[in-house]
Amino acid sequence: ATSDTPLVVTTAIPSPGFVRLKVQVKDNNTWLDDKDNVFDGGAGADVMNIQEWPAPADFASFWQAATNTLYSTPYVPVCTNFNPAGAVSGVSYYLFDIPVAAGELNVTGILAKPANAAAGSCGIITHTTGYGFGRTDLPSSSEVLAGNIVVNIARHGENPWHPDGSYYTNEVQNGFAKNFCFRNNDLTVQDTDYYKMAMRDLRALQYAKTLPEWNGTALETKGGSMGGWRAITLAALDCDVKQCNASIPWSVDLAGHVKYGYMKGWRPDWTANLDYVDLKNLATLVKCPVTFTAEPLH
Repeated sequence: ATSDTPLVVTTAIPSPGFVRLKVQVKDNNTWLDDKDNVFDGGAGADVMNIQEWPAPADFASFWQAATNTLYSTPYVPVCTNFNPAGAVSGVSYYLFDIPVAAGELNVTGILAKPANAAAGSCGIITHTTGYGFGRTDLPSSSEVLAGNIVVNIARHGENPWHPDGSYYTNEVQNGFAKNFCFRNNDLTVQDTDYYKMAMRDLRALQYAKTLPEWNGTALETKGGSMGGWRAITLAALDCDVKQCNASIPWSVDLAGHVKYGYMKGWRPDWTANLDYVDLKNLATLVKCPVTFTAEPLH
């Protein structure tokens, strides 16, 4: 029964952590699940002492070797000017397709910069998209017109602007990227989708930094959910990143469910390989400021 009296829930946990509380309203035996009738939140206790599974002993050296190999591997980029629907005056748009490693998918996406931008006049902003399958969004025209090279990196190495929407369902979601990030995690780290995605994202940023319009200083990464994982990973592995903005980043503390009984959530089953791509470990390599955001449910 509803009441004007506030609902008070008192509970305790035996060790540092979070308690999750979900409250729904029932109307005539039907649960209401719209946002105005659901509370889904919680509270933390002694959160600075939550137990965590340690990173691998060779974590930092593993990634140093991986990035050294990537950056020393020659590549020939293809960056083609195009005029998409929704193009904004004063912005030049490009589709890019750049090799990463032999036998692997190229990194693809959409790059935009101010038309006729002078050499050394622009910052770089990367946008990394969250989990899903579909067209890559056009770069933000407001960010471009503010004096930035904006790079929207595709998720899987797919065609970022395919004219047939069924391509993303038939060839990507149900084809070469089926079960993305939930597969191959028991093979090697290099076989995981996380690792391959990180290498593609780093290559895109490596290429962007060769553009003559970059001022050599301003460099920002942005993304939400899986895109948040990607944004922080770029900041962790590219020391030129000066600012990172991540919203509700995905794949943090992947071992906690198995090792300590923490809530699992929607993410792959833990394997030891995932310790190398766990965002809580990658975050320890970040040297620049990071801004986190989380959208409220109400």
